[in-house]
Amino acid sequence: MQEKPILSKKTIKTIIIATICGFVLIIALFIVDRVRNATVEILVAPTFAKVEIDGKTYPSKKTIKTTPKDEEFTAIVSADGFETKEITFKVEKNQTSYIYVSLNNKESGEQWYLDQSGEEYDRFVMVEEALLEIASDDFAKQYPIVTILPYINSEDGYRIDYGDYEGCEGGFCLQITDNTGENHEKALQYIRDNGFVPDDYQIVYKNILQSEDNNPIINYLPYEEGFTLDYNYAMNGSLIISISSPQASLDQAVGILTDLARLAEHGTVAEYNIQFTYQDFSYPFQNPGNSNDSNPKSFLSSIYNDVKTLQVGNGAVIDDYYYTTLIIGTTENRDLATFKVILKRNGPSWELLSQPYPILTTSNTPKNIPLDILNTANNL
Repeated sequence: MQEKPILSKKTIKTIIIATICGFVLIIALFIVDRVRNATVEILVAPTFAKVEIDGKTYPSKKTIKTTPKDEEFTAIVSADGFETKEITFKVEKNQTSYIYVSLNNKESGEQWYLDQSGEEYDRFVMVEEALLEIASDDFAKQYPIVTILPYINSEDGYRIDYGDYEGCEGGFCLQITDNTGENHEKALQYIRDNGFVPDDYQIVYKNILQSEDNNPIINYLPYEEGFTLDYNYAMNGSLIISISSPQASLDQAVGILTDLARLAEHGTVAEYNIQFTYQDFSYPFQNPGNSNDSNPKSFLSSIYNDVKTLQVGNGAVIDDYYYTTLIIGTTENRDLATFKVILKRNGPSWELLSQPYPILTTSNTPKNIPLDILNTANNL
């Protein structure tokens, strides 16, 4: 029987020291890893771009583990023949900062990538997809309800979507599309059951079975001709007509909608709830000033003296009401756009009853204005 070799004291001591050192090294690495708990992800196109951060240069694709710092850093991304971009970011504990960018070629912009084959095109696609994913994540953080949408209930016949619909304020709305007209409350309950409050959102209700006999004008909509006439339904099921138009086509859009209302033979255009979207210009009559002028034209010129190219039309008086037109734009630019406005006598001067609109309706003016005055003003 072979005897086992006996380790010398020196050998045993060496093993113990090595074990301790290894253990200490593992602890040190663990501590360093715990301290370096911030991440910077670099993904840049083109592949030969360089990224300079705090005096150090990094390649176009890299993951950096670092220690958090209470300061902002700037990444300078550059490549020969491309426009340089600077990205400011923070290095925060347990957070990832992203330096994702596609540099524009100085001669052909993004087209340079589309003309390439192989890794440069692939890298461009990779960066764009990464940016889209971040944008989607940020959108979900801002509007967490999108994680349960769209929701389609084929059995009951309704669906819930999200987006920027006509008449949507703030760019984000929910839309309930109801195929039977009986699912409004069911849709709201689905939202509640998933931990969200319907009142926290603007909700557009679209009843597919809303009778065309009750709203025959929808037989002619949508209508597009350099502008868009369309319709939707409010949360209570009432019809909303929308006009989306650039300034130069606004008068034409109003004329077409007025004609369609006549064809529908279901009241005048003033009896519809109409919402306006101005495509290439800002609504000019947002902040009227003050005036005590007794002349209605001078009164309007005074309160809207900051509106460029404003022309106040010749109006008419019925009882205590004065109605006229306000025209913006110029003949030379072919962008004339007409708004209607109604004043009411207030002592020796006048009172503005509502903001000017391309069409005055029972929805955008005070309820006590007679319908025949609205119709007459719209026909100016």
